[in-house]
Amino acid sequence: VRDSVHILMEGTPSNISLVNVEQQLVAHPQVQKVHDLHVWSITSGLNALSCHVVVDGDMSISESNLLIVALEQRLLDLGIHHVTIQVESSSHLQTQTHTDALVCDISERPVDVSHAGHNH
Repeated sequence: VRDSVHILMEGTPSNISLVNVEQQLVAHPQVQKVHDLHVWSITSGLNALSCHVVVDGDMSISESNLLIVALEQRLLDLGIHHVTIQVESSSHLQTQTHTDALVCDISERPVDVSHAGHNH
């Protein structure tokens, strides 16, 4: 029951370290930093991830796809099978409006705050 509730609440799986996930992503030479990282279980044994990765300069769609494929392989090695990654340039508006926090910190923001792509 506890595992089922954890899955339904989209909690980070106990065998996944967000710090380790971040380190694997940032270890790629094109990735400068990671933010808005979220890992959860879709069902027992099937983990999903969404995040934003910041890269230096502009990338074509083809280059972004190659980067995402490489990052998906790193994440597969960590037991994460379903991945959604948003690639952003360091000059992207959303990158500039976020803190350096790994996860989006909404604890000190008013409920109606919105910024570049999502609301709190």
